[in-house]
Amino acid sequence: MLVLAISFASRESFSDRLALFLRDEGIGGGVAAYGRIGSPPTLLAVGKAAPDRTMRTDDRFRLASLAKPVTAAAVLRLVDEKRISLDTPVPEAGPGITVRHLLQHSGGWDRSIAGDPIGNPATVTDIGVSPPYDCMDIAKRLPPAQFRPGTRYAYSNIGYCWLGHIIEQRTGQSYAQYVEREVLASRGAKLLYDGQPTVLHSGTWPQTAYPALGPGGGWVGTAGDYWRFAAGPLDAHVTERPPYAQPDKDYYGLGWRVWPDGTLSHFGAIEGAFTMVVRKDDRVAVLLFNGRPANDEQAFRRLRALLASEGI
Repeated sequence: MLVLAISFASRESFSDRLALFLRDEGIGGGVAAYGRIGSPPTLLAVGKAAPDRTMRTDDRFRLASLAKPVTAAAVLRLVDEKRISLDTPVPEAGPGITVRHLLQHSGGWDRSIAGDPIGNPATVTDIGVSPPYDCMDIAKRLPPAQFRPGTRYAYSNIGYCWLGHIIEQRTGQSYAQYVEREVLASRGAKLLYDGQPTVLHSGTWPQTAYPALGPGGGWVGTAGDYWRFAAGPLDAHVTERPPYAQPDKDYYGLGWRVWPDGTLSHFGAIEGAFTMVVRKDDRVAVLLFNGRPANDEQAFRRLRALLASEGI
């Protein structure tokens, strides 16, 4: 992979500020990939991949919820191919739910009320599931009963699990096969589904819980490979505004968070991992860390401001 050279002063400044973030949050290390669409990204590794090894730019991380834009891209490809539409009902998931609702986190699940065993595996036995299990084992036991579909936003891993199920139903392929062939290959992004990272993700998650992250969080990859995905073609529907979105406020479109200035973003957070992507105009930045900050939203905003200072 080509690593572009940038001025020493700029690199030192960005590296120092990332190192300060790591120190403040007690995170071992991270890798950044950033640059203009159409050119190879600049890669920067900071900190430790493990106690006895420094981070490398080709290290693989658990991508957590950065999987959702990937899954959304696969679903929107099916829409383009007219195999489904955004208004296709998904009765298996729940009454009144459509593909659009699942993409926009408005299907009716509210994890603040009903919990989220995908994101909190310690609670999976509460719904009668035991290892080994995948996300559909959980999804089929959690009805979307917290609000009427399409009336509001509530972030949901369950909804994206159902989207992976739809991909398999409509293509006759596994979710991973379809995504790899139809989304990732053309962009040169070699992500691994349910793969193994090369960095140490601190935490106490049981290994049996990782497969349950599924289409909402189950990919592993390098910052450079995810950058190649995120710098690829965007479907025009990605920025679709839901009817309940407030004017001049950010909202969740179809797989991405959309900001008033047109910036697209996403972040992912599980025990031992924090990941984020920002796409603004013709620039994309990806930041992957092998630890989770104390406050996910505050960390995202701090890092977004850091990227803005670098012109991203």
